[in-house]
Amino acid sequence: MKRAPLALVTVVLSVLSGLALAPAFAQAPRPPIKIGFLTVLTGGLAAGGKEMEQGFRLALDEVRGEIEGRKITLLVEDDEAKPDVGLTKARKLVESNHVHMVAGLLHSGVSLAVGSYMAGKETPLVVTNAIAKALTQEKRAPNVFRTSWAGGQAYFPFGQYVVEKLRYRRLIVAYSDFAAGQDMAGGFTPFFTAAGGEVVDTVKAPLGTPDFAPYLAKIVGMVGTADAVWAWYPGADAIRFVKQYVEFGLKEKMPLIAGGSLVEEINLPAQGKDALGIISADIYTPTWDTPENRAFVAAFQKKYSVTGAKVILAALKAVNGQIEDRPRFLEALRKVEITTGRGPIRFDQHQNAILNVQIRQVREVGGKIENVVLEVIPNVDQYWKTKR
Repeated sequence: MKRAPLALVTVVLSVLSGLALAPAFAQAPRPPIKIGFLTVLTGGLAAGGKEMEQGFRLALDEVRGEIEGRKITLLVEDDEAKPDVGLTKARKLVESNHVHMVAGLLHSGVSLAVGSYMAGKETPLVVTNAIAKALTQEKRAPNVFRTSWAGGQAYFPFGQYVVEKLRYRRLIVAYSDFAAGQDMAGGFTPFFTAAGGEVVDTVKAPLGTPDFAPYLAKIVGMVGTADAVWAWYPGADAIRFVKQYVEFGLKEKMPLIAGGSLVEEINLPAQGKDALGIISADIYTPTWDTPENRAFVAAFQKKYSVTGAKVILAALKAVNGQIEDRPRFLEALRKVEITTGRGPIRFDQHQNAILNVQIRQVREVGGKIENVVLEVIPNVDQYWKTKR
């Protein structure tokens, strides 16, 4: 019997070896998708920052931490609500950790610093909470998206509502004097005055004000000159302002109305009955009775970051998890249209969310202090009823 030539045997063995190894190669796991997440974990805004992270993780947990066969790794960094720290952490995530994208951001000053840095990169940035309007207006970039809102976007229709529905014609406007507070008041005030309202005076307090006595004393001196006070303060400032407003005897003299952050759910337990009756505008209320929100609240009562994560997951699914194809992934983000606990969400031409605005009032329901939705105003974008 003739022996097979050595060369033929080598070829056959190579083919067989390749066939044997093929399934192993075919089943090799795809590398994880790395998402950098910037939030505030220390200081006065830490409660909201931790909520952000928990909300984002909730959305990832719902898909068991993977999309299209790829695990998702979340790298969380504390920006301390300081722009210089946030910029350093963003650089670390992009240049050292080589994340595929960055998400999060609560503090507006930090978001502007990080947004300017990311605009010079190709790495996608999805801002889930910060509201500095420049991010999606004069400083917009093709790789920067926002799923929360721009400046006073949620308060545009509230200005008109206050005049037409609440019948308040003269207001004192009080707010936290930093980028976010300025944007919030700047969003509410023009629409209030355009509807026929008048701002009697403004009261501005620094972020982190430990005692509002000097500012409230000024408001006490204006009792009788205004129908109500519109206020916007975040975090611990919101708690202090509401409680001290009552302590100064102002609640019965001038109703307090607000931007939603003043009476968001995380603040209500500390504010207690002092918050009762406050009417505000916001983009999400846990008690809103829709199927999507009931399912959401059953899992976890968070707002902005859950929506941001769901938008990212929808875009990842559309590109079969191929986030490395950045042009395709960015285009998928632009086309996302989903319904969440907040209602429908999609992006405008500058990659900022178009959203529902909810008018709510703080009430006691079944022994619990909570916001109750009075009215929903749909399809509010960052240029609502203004010239684009």
